[in-house]
Amino acid sequence: MEWIYYTDLCNRKGWENKALSVKDKASLFIRSTWMRKYERTITKILAKSELIPDRQENVPHLVEMARPIINPHLLGEAVLTVGAALAEVPEPYCGVIALGPFGCMPNRVSEAILTSEMNRGKRIPRKHSRKKIGSAAEILRNRPLPFLAIESDGNPFPQIIQAKLEVFLLQAARIHDILHAPKDHPSS
Repeated sequence: MEWIYYTDLCNRKGWENKALSVKDKASLFIRSTWMRKYERTITKILAKSELIPDRQENVPHLVEMARPIINPHLLGEAVLTVGAALAEVPEPYCGVIALGPFGCMPNRVSEAILTSEMNRGKRIPRKHSRKKIGSAAEILRNRPLPFLAIESDGNPFPQIIQAKLEVFLLQAARIHDILHAPKDHPSS
């Protein structure tokens, strides 16, 4: 769904090199409205299993999060990958894995950007900055956030990738512990 919402956003904003007719704009609006309605319905049903969160995709927010680093006119999935990582780590997720096909240029662009950005460890969500975690925010400012880029050609992952996955999981667990530590005693 995220990709469809993204292509719709590109069309609405005129980022693609084609002008939409009034009929095309109306069709886009109707389709987007219909998709949102059914996404809400399906998400609510699946959220009862607690395997997925009960929330809607917010593609314009993801594009805005990536905007300082990637111009939105550079169309492609790198914008979504970078935006999602910056918007959703460390909250609600404690790390990000960028999994892409071997030799995929948008995946490599995302990897290059996120390797640098996630090592800065500065993205503290506003809702955690003072209220919930207190001094844990300072700890996270100086700590790299868990990020792993994996390229796959369809073959089983070698041992080095398995080892990197284990390290990633340990790092994500540490971030989780910091975010959920009692206010007076954050983990270090």
